[in-house]
Amino acid sequence: MRLCVPITARTLPEALDDIREANKVADLIELRLDYLDTPSPENIQKLIDVCDKPVIATYRKDNAIPILKSALDAGADYIDVEEITPELPLDRCIYSVHLKDTPPLEEMYRSMKASGAAIIKIVPTANTFMDNLAVLNLLEQCPEDQLIAFCMGEKGVISRYFAPAHGSFCTFGALSKSKESAPGQPLAIHLKKRKVNQKTSVCGVIGDPIAQSLSPAIHQAAYEKDGLDFLFLPFHVKKEELSDILNFMRQFPLKGLAVTIPHKEAVIPLLDEVDEEAQSIGAVNTIVNDKGKLKGYNTDIIGAVKPLKKRIDLKGKRALILGGGGAAKAFVYGLQKEGAEVKVLGRNPDKLKNLNCQTGTLEELENELPHTDILIQTTPVGMSPHIDKTLVPTDFLHKGLLVFDCVYNPLKTRLLKDAQAKRCETISGLEMFIGQACKQYKLFTGQTADVEVMRGVMLSDRFAQ
Repeated sequence: MRLCVPITARTLPEALDDIREANKVADLIELRLDYLDTPSPENIQKLIDVCDKPVIATYRKDNAIPILKSALDAGADYIDVEEITPELPLDRCIYSVHLKDTPPLEEMYRSMKASGAAIIKIVPTANTFMDNLAVLNLLEQCPEDQLIAFCMGEKGVISRYFAPAHGSFCTFGALSKSKESAPGQPLAIHLKKRKVNQKTSVCGVIGDPIAQSLSPAIHQAAYEKDGLDFLFLPFHVKKEELSDILNFMRQFPLKGLAVTIPHKEAVIPLLDEVDEEAQSIGAVNTIVNDKGKLKGYNTDIIGAVKPLKKRIDLKGKRALILGGGGAAKAFVYGLQKEGAEVKVLGRNPDKLKNLNCQTGTLEELENELPHTDILIQTTPVGMSPHIDKTLVPTDFLHKGLLVFDCVYNPLKTRLLKDAQAKRCETISGLEMFIGQACKQYKLFTGQTADVEVMRGVMLSDRFAQ
């Protein structure tokens, strides 16, 4: 795999610093001279002199030819152009096109190749997950050619990882999240560390939103500990895009998907089979691809009940659950199986009708809590970045109450802090998250996850807010 790192700094000193960092991970360096405030011949020469790797010079503003010529004179190996001109040498041109969608690519490629440019670069925007396959198929059809192809946009991230394995001349990775040169560009250190091949197994997590998910970090860490050729990616999927990601799952293929808010119920009718327990709960948080057949499971129940059973005998206890989504359904099922009395409160009573337990509105919280042994918070309220939010006023809490907040980012939510101040016993979302993730790991890989590796990631300074 060739990894190209773009330099997008505005000032010369910053660009020089970024090049020195890029030299540590890059196979190629792209100088985005159109980002530079003063792309003079003298500055271009200084930049190229610092590059230890082959250089691609790019300038996407008017009057580009003099600047690109200066880059060639300074020693750039290639120049990226969107128009072929006799003033620039073909044998050092990357002839590129960037598209807002993903039209049929083969005819476009043949036309561009006829130009005689050294390398052809075709970069469409992935408006669906299936668009990734169009790019990878194009690469498969041109195994001997000098071709760069992948998809832009958040739906195109997977093609950026796999394009080199399918024959792309290179892929592009940013030095940091603030230094991308195009939407959907992964970090260079991730691309370098997680080199993939066509046999690499891919798993992921789908949700809306998804940026806050720690699933990629903990699963990837466990893969690396076990030496598995697996890649775990986040996929931002809106409700209307569920069919698209599942079609892509079958055809790419994706080996497994974790399912989070708000898709745990909506995904069920789109699957080929649902495990009996997940069917009883009415929610799926895990999908396994068995040769194109998609089967749904629910591992939330393990993460829900096990932490509670460590602390309290559930039989006969009164449990109050806030929220009526997929996680709440797992708690209802598991708690009732252990003999607990369960009631669920939510903002919209109509959404609680299918729950096999007592239900009510959040307005009942003050009256219910004095008679409650276990309070379980399953909504996203309190999740980063809204870490000051809570559904439970501090005065409602009482000593002896066991408070379980399923939010895990931050690990200590406002609700848990308030509960500890009231001398309640608390359970962090960490325990539920690790429990259900370990079961997912087993379903995806057939191996037992290293719990301490996963826990270590979540307790790192990055996440333990």
